Amino acid sequence: MSTTIDKLIQENEQQLKVLQEELGYRFVDRTHLQRALIHSSFAFEQGEPGNDNETLEFLGDAVLDLAVGHTLFNRY
Repeated sequence: MSTTIDKLIQENEQQLKVLQEELGYRFVDRTHLQRALIHSSFAFEQGEPGNDNETLEFLGDAVLDLAVGHTLFNRY
């Protein structure tokens, strides 16, 4: 039986609320927050490969690379 993101959101509702308070940001769609916290090995074990944080991690790395590259280019 696979664990859906909606079920995980329900199970982790209090922890997600605390995390949002700590971040100082409220997610309109908590699916994005929950997906960001799912490691690919967990998703695979639950029978939901591709329903993990790898795409978001790749996007975050690309944005960070862009910001650092822009800063270095302008500075040097």
